Amino acid sequence: MKDELEELPRGTDVAIFLSNHGFPLTKAGRYDASKDCYHENVKMVYESAKRAIEEGVSWEGEFEVFQVFGQFTEPKYNPESAMLTPLRALEMASSRNFEYVVDIPYEFPGDSVDVLVKLRNAYGIKTLPQWNEMFETRLKHGETNVKITSANFHPEHWIESYYQVAVEAVERLVTMP
Repeated sequence: MKDELEELPRGTDVAIFLSNHGFPLTKAGRYDASKDCYHENVKMVYESAKRAIEEGVSWEGEFEVFQVFGQFTEPKYNPESAMLTPLRALEMASSRNFEYVVDIPYEFPGDSVDVLVKLRNAYGIKTLPQWNEMFETRLKHGETNVKITSANFHPEHWIESYYQVAVEAVERLVTMP
């Protein structure tokens, strides 16, 4: 977060979008996804992340954190528009004269198909690929400068967690009667 803000002129108005994957607020086939723990979990994680950002960032201009969802935001799955789409959030930020939007896809790795394709599609980007070697995309929405970042940081933690899961799986197999 701090690295992203260091790139921006001090005193400008900045909106941070914390992007979630999204999950239906309705039935998905026979499954009642509205009762899935996903919704409560992402709310808790978002509120915790938002609080940490607001407490940890000292910014001279306007600064606001939004929760956005890249998928399952169609009326069929999001009938009351409870999940904020990137485009709706951009409209809000633009209408309030935010000069910069920084989207941080914090729920999943920044090099996943959901981030590289689905999240960018949710911004209206149809021609892909539209990212650099760091899996970042820059675009303009009216007068607002937008950067979709990558959550592709601290790979050592991802590698270690994959390793631990693999070790535990092998240990279970080895110790089976």
